[in-house]
Amino acid sequence: MKKENFNYRKTIRNSIFYKSIDNFAKDTFPDLKRILSEKLNIICQEKKFPKSLHFIDLYEIHKWEQCTQWILEIDFDDYEWSYDTMKPHFFVIIIMLEEVVGKKELYFSCSFSNSFSNFSTKINIKITEKEINNNEFISYKINEMKSFFNSLNKEVLREMNKIEYDKLELQ
Repeated sequence: MKKENFNYRKTIRNSIFYKSIDNFAKDTFPDLKRILSEKLNIICQEKKFPKSLHFIDLYEIHKWEQCTQWILEIDFDDYEWSYDTMKPHFFVIIIMLEEVVGKKELYFSCSFSNSFSNFSTKINIKITEKEINNNEFISYKINEMKSFFNSLNKEVLREMNKIEYDKLELQ
């Protein structure tokens, strides 16, 4: 890895923006996880699904040395694949910072998607190196992220109800 890329990565991970995202996820995900897991458990009981599913949260997952993710997802470990479609099951909320190697470009996104319907929602923006320590910009983006998460409750609940639990096959 080039020293220049390493320094850029270090600059990003030490930025106010990165730390703000990390703090937001660590403050928001535990309550959201608890609330959504309770709702999911009720849905599983109503649909007479034999096993309780739950949400898991993962923080600062570094992928490919250029992407950091904060993840809240349904744990489908025992039901990973669909035998019908041969595709994995997923139901995930992700906050992601992605660095474009060698270009000093940074992309920020928040998204919710799942493998059970075509529904997905996303915030996706390009961020400059100047903005990652600009308090006004960061405050605006954190508020935008809060709004995004506040609006998710209805969509996530609706999508959890659309899962065809009787078609999940134990692996």
